[in-house]
This record gives sequence, structure tokens and C-alpha cells, in this order.
Amino acid sequence: MFCPQCWANLRDGTTRCPKCGRPMDPVRPASVAPPAESSSPSRSASPQGRPTSRVLVGLGILVLCGVGARAVNQSQDHVSSQSTGRPAAIYQAAPVQALTSPSAAATAMADEPAAASAPGRSENAIEFVERAMGAYEHRRFQEAIALLSSARTFEPADPEIRRALAASYRSLGWEQIEAGRYEDAVATFQRDPVVSGGDGMSQTGLGYAHVQLRQDDQAVAPLLRAVELEPGDVRAYLLLGELHDRRNDLSRAAEFFQRALTISPGDAVIRARLQRLQREQDQQGLFVRAVTRHFTVQFDGHENRDLYRTVIETLEEAYGEVGRALSFYPDDEVSVVLYTGKQFQDITRLPGWAGASYDGKIRVPSVGYEQQPDVLKKILYHEYVHAVIHSITRQQLGGIKDLPSPRVPLWLHEGLAQYLETGSERGAVDERLRPLAQRQAMIPLTVLEGSFMGLNAAQASLAYAESLSVVGYLVDRHGMYRVKRFLEALSRHQGIEPACQEAFSLSYDALQTSWRSSLVERHQ
Repeated sequence: MFCPQCWANLRDGTTRCPKCGRPMDPVRPASVAPPAESSSPSRSASPQGRPTSRVLVGLGILVLCGVGARAVNQSQDHVSSQSTGRPAAIYQAAPVQALTSPSAAATAMADEPAAASAPGRSENAIEFVERAMGAYEHRRFQEAIALLSSARTFEPADPEIRRALAASYRSLGWEQIEAGRYEDAVATFQRDPVVSGGDGMSQTGLGYAHVQLRQDDQAVAPLLRAVELEPGDVRAYLLLGELHDRRNDLSRAAEFFQRALTISPGDAVIRARLQRLQREQDQQGLFVRAVTRHFTVQFDGHENRDLYRTVIETLEEAYGEVGRALSFYPDDEVSVVLYTGKQFQDITRLPGWAGASYDGKIRVPSVGYEQQPDVLKKILYHEYVHAVIHSITRQQLGGIKDLPSPRVPLWLHEGLAQYLETGSERGAVDERLRPLAQRQAMIPLTVLEGSFMGLNAAQASLAYAESLSVVGYLVDRHGMYRVKRFLEALSRHQGIEPACQEAFSLSYDALQTSWRSSLVERHQ
């Protein structure tokens, strides 16, 4: 059962919600009473003794699947999300037992007497609805949609069938998003605009699919519709904030992140993002913008007026060279911001060893690079590779919880960025790692899948070295084509293990073992 106020997942029989303190009313199971015996046939009964009320209550459960999924998603019970790396059940068809929340049960029980007195539904509609219920519960959403569409031809004005159809479209679309099939998800959410257009979660899904396809202009309208229909859906606000940040409309982006924080005041990630946007806004008045075919570069007009030309030329070179290496050229513009050293630290709050960053924008502290053009070129290539990887994999950047997003290990990000930057020192790196490999003292790649930001300078140096070494090994042994195929497999929301199998015909453990062995054998 669920608390109707905060949607906490509660044990059956709980008398008070431990999360929000709301008293819980006793609820009887949402069962269907048998039809009253009568000597004369009733229009409210379907053939073979199937009561219309039974179908309506079942249909009510089907309609509530979306509500149940949202309840599961917003409850405290998302341990599985944290342990598997996958989001909580956004689109999933919740089991019938999970839908007997107080509100769901009340809805079903309220529908029952009304159904008994209402004019009987078409026999054919009842048949199609019952079959749709079974298909939905077994996650055969396409079949459920087809059956409900058939039922609707017999009862075109029936609101319950329409809501059930919306729930089926919603579940299918989110399932396609989870599988990385964004084009299919867009088609699903747009297949019946009259039905899906009135469903907030479907509109969030449609907007998110457009975002992942880098169709930002098409994403805005459904996301605005989503917050109108579901004012408490924090994900839609965060996506709108992300879109406006990409467009460098920082004030509008901050507005949407502020609304998201109002809904989730305890979310430290949203708070940090909002604070960074506010710091950026304070500096934006000093900045000048230069736009090329592939890049938008912002820089302090007083400090970096001469340097920005070098930056633009270098980035255009990177666009061509990295594109040829990976056979991939991003369609969308890449945003670049040049800071003074103090501005960079004030805005990013990154550790002192961080020379630049990519968080949807390439951020570079430009101080001192006028006399070090080779270092600047290396940094720009490095960060541009991060932008390309994000474009290939469609990895979500905004730290938005409960949205399906490809999981790309950071060692792959950093290793490929170093490999493709100019002046890579892989030979020296492998020599440094050899004694560690012999002693089996290297950091496991599984530890290097997440952020390096919590590492000290020495640990970060080793993490970057290992990342470069393993990517260099993969390119030498399998070729850059296979490395790109690894990225593409990850973009389809495959885990690291199946992506390794697809790209390299190796398990993740075997990849690590063979790489470490190569370090030792190469120097014997």
C-alpha cells in the first residue's frame, strides 16, 4: 500500500505513515463482488456471466498503472535503482498488488456501484478490455494498445478506455526510452496526440526523447505541457532548465532549477546546479560571444580578446581530427567558456588539479596559456573529445535522477580523451604502470567508473594514467572502430558487461586481466 499524501511504500495494515505522519484509513481489498442473482437478464452483465463492473474495476487498475509507477518512482523504496545503476520504475507496469494503494482502492471501489447502475458496455468492448488487461500485466504494451484501440471503436467516448490507452502508450514509450530507442519513443508518444497529449508523464517522456535526440526545439513544448499537467514532476523542470542552459539563457534556466528545488528542497545536486548558474549569471555581463559553424565561444572581453581566436582555430582543428578518428561529427554546436583562473574556480568549484572541465559546456581557465599554446591545444582537444563522447552516447549530463541514461565509465571517457589529445604520453604511462601491474597494485577499473573528483592529486594522476593505458590497449588490440562500437553499445543502455561482449567479444573481467597482463609481458 502507498501513502496518498507522500507516496511512501508502506506495509499492508500500517495505521500511520512513518514518512509524513498521515493517519492511514483502513482499506478493504479492491476485490469485485459477484453479480447479484436475478431472475431476469440485466444489461449491466456481460455474456458468460462476466459482470461489467469487474471489467471496469480491472480497467481502473490498468489506468492506475501509470500512477502506481509514479508512486513507486517517488517513494523511498528505490534501493534497486541505487544498487543496479538503473532508474526506479518510471514506465514499468506495476503489478496489480502494488496498485492497491488507498487512493487506487478507493477509486476502484467507487467505480463499482456506478458501473452496476450504468448502461452496459458493448460485449465486444468488454472482451477487448479484458484481453488488454492481461497483455498489459505481462508487459505486452503494443498488444494492449491494439486491443484497447479496438475497444475504443465500440465505445469511442468511454473515458476509462481512453485513460487505459494513455497508460499503455506511456508505459511503452518509457520502455523504449529505457532501451535507448528514442526515435521509437517519440513515435509512440505522438501516435495518438489526443490521448497522450493529456498525460503529463507521456509529455515528459516525449520531451526527454527529443532532448536525447538533440532536438531541443521540439523538446520545449511537451515539457512545458508536462509541468502544466503534472506540476510536481521535478524531472520536467530539470530538463527545461538543462535546455535553457544549453542555449545560454541562464536566467530562464535558473528559474526552472529553482522550481525544481522548491519541489525537492533536500536535493543537493539541484541546489549545487542552481548555485553554479547563479554564479555564472553574475559573470555573464562581462562576457563576449563568438559563434562559428560548430562552436559558440564565450570569453571575458577584457581578459581574453586575443586568445579566443586561437581557441576557435584549435577547436575547428579538433572537430576535423577527432571526427576522422571516431568517424563521428556532432550536429549540435558545442559551447565553450574561457575564464580567468579566479572565474574558473569561483564558478566550477573544481579541485585545484583540474585543468578544465566539460559538463555540457567546455570550461577552460585561460590564464597563462598565451605563452603555452601547446598546452592549451592539448586541453581543448581533451575536453572536445568529452563533448563528442556525450554526443555519441547521449549520456544525460544534468544529474537528473530517475531518468534512463546510458552509463559510460569515466575511465573510458578520460582514457579516450587523453588518447586523442595531441602529444599523448602513453609509452611513459605504461612504463610507470608496469611495476604496479606486477604487484597487482593497480586501481580496479570498476573503481574508476565513477567521478575522479574525490581523489587527491596523486590518486587522480594514477586514475588518469590507467585510463589512458587501457584505452590505448583496446585501440592497439581491437582498433578504434571497436572502441566506438563499445560507445554505441553503451548508448543503447547496455551495461558495461554486455557492451564489452558486443564490442570486444570479451567479458569485463577478461578485458582487465588481458590489459594488465600486456603491461607486464610487454616489458619482459
